[in-house]
Amino acid sequence: MIAVLKSHSTSPSLIDFGNARISTLESQYRDFHLVSSGSFMTSLGSSLYKIEFTHTDGNLPITTTETWSLKGNEAP
Repeated sequence: MIAVLKSHSTSPSLIDFGNARISTLESQYRDFHLVSSGSFMTSLGSSLYKIEFTHTDGNLPITTTETWSLKGNEAP
């Protein structure tokens, strides 16, 4: 799935956006567990941020990975 999210900040950073996204997920999933998070550079020099987390859907465990970049005040 690809989504574009608008940041409410006029000059968001990847780390600030990541922290806000993690806070949202923590409130969304009662059993949210952050496995890993951090920024990295692509081979073309673009900055990206990636998180991996787990939660359950009923009894089914789910592992999700999200990766994003910033373009102005949007996170595509």
